Amino acid sequence: MKVPCGGTGVAYGRKSGEARGLIRVAVTGRLVGLSLFECLQVLCRERTLVRLWKAAVLS
Repeated sequence: MKVPCGGTGVAYGRKSGEARGLIRVAVTGRLVGLSLFECLQVLCRERTLVRLWKAAVLS
């Protein structure tokens, strides 16, 4: 999971840490908290994808 997050950030001109921060907000609704990767493990794949899709639609 770390590689796709970093690769996505680079593709959009962001550093990998910035991309992880944006993904964290989209998935959890918070700027700080558990590690993004821990959050993604707790949430199932379907819930994570739905939250990312909703964030993309709203942006």
